[in-house]
Amino acid sequence: MHSTKNNADVTWQAFKNGSREAFEIIYKEYIGDLLNYGYKVTSDSRLIEDSAQDLFFELWKNRSGLS
Repeated sequence: MHSTKNNADVTWQAFKNGSREAFEIIYKEYIGDLLNYGYKVTSDSRLIEDSAQDLFFELWKNRSGLS
């Protein structure tokens, strides 16, 4: 478990430093859960997908200021 947390910390730091590979890892790790959650709120698939895309865009744009 400690190793997994350490890997997540390293990935997050790489993402914050501009690593597109780290961003892809984060995206692949969380997009399914995010979309599934969206379907619990609405059945509008376009809204869910657009919202997820907007979220990841904002994360990328503001990555250096994230904690």
